[in-house]
Amino acid sequence: MTLQESDTQEFKRSFSQIDPSLKSVCTFLNHHGGVITFGRSDTGDPIGITPSDHSLRKLSQQITSRIKPEISPDIRVIEESGVHLVTVTIPEGTNKPYFLDGIAYIRVGTENRVIPPDELKRMILSTGLPPWESEICPDTTLNDIDPGLIREFLGKVSDKRLLGVNQKTPVVTVLDKLHLLKDGQITNAAALLFGKDPQRFILQSEVRCGQFRGTDVASPFINMKVIRGDLLHQIEETMTFILSNMSRSAEVKPGDTRGKNSGNILLTLSGRQLSMHSAIGTIGLQGMFRYGYFPVR
Repeated sequence: MTLQESDTQEFKRSFSQIDPSLKSVCTFLNHHGGVITFGRSDTGDPIGITPSDHSLRKLSQQITSRIKPEISPDIRVIEESGVHLVTVTIPEGTNKPYFLDGIAYIRVGTENRVIPPDELKRMILSTGLPPWESEICPDTTLNDIDPGLIREFLGKVSDKRLLGVNQKTPVVTVLDKLHLLKDGQITNAAALLFGKDPQRFILQSEVRCGQFRGTDVASPFINMKVIRGDLLHQIEETMTFILSNMSRSAEVKPGDTRGKNSGNILLTLSGRQLSMHSAIGTIGLQGMFRYGYFPVR
């Protein structure tokens, strides 16, 4: 019987294909589970593989270190038609969504695709788990919060009366008013927004910006920057990187008269008009800061 790749089955010829196989691990976890077999041709024929302890350990370590939430893969050596094969059996995940190097993938037929933002949001909400940002950030204290960042933030808020705070309000009171404490402890959101060193507690909380030649995302980089620090300054620096590395024309027009500190900036990128409405707004319980957006129209 001829075997074929499907939404639950993937074939790899050798361990040199461990890297692309990790996407399949991620997609199977986010889908209905599946099996990856090393030592089969693209048509499913058993061609064999040498399952050394080193290669099996490397495969297991790559899966456990790069797939998050962490899983324990079921890796087995089997024999078929006189040759050895290695199977990696992945059940459907119970803690979706799963990410490979920070990106979530889903299986569509025999393809591994990045999960669209709307689908990712739906998947997260369907778990019924509390939002990650509202969970306590382990090992943090009030001493890890930068009062200067809070004062800077409050200085940009258009109407502090809605919050019942001002720039002299104690840090703990401000955090409580912003719903950034849980049982009196610092949350992940507080660490990201106002932490002195957020990456000390949340290692992946950095932005990596890269500029490439043409439209393909491939090396070599023309320019690259890793942006660390608190979230709001990361947003500012990311926008600065984008604007400084693209050809554009700009025309400043009279701003929206509905509020102060507002303005419209029209940009042209590759012949298409972009609109950035930058307005300093007030704080919501879920959306911390209405900072600005670039809808393409």
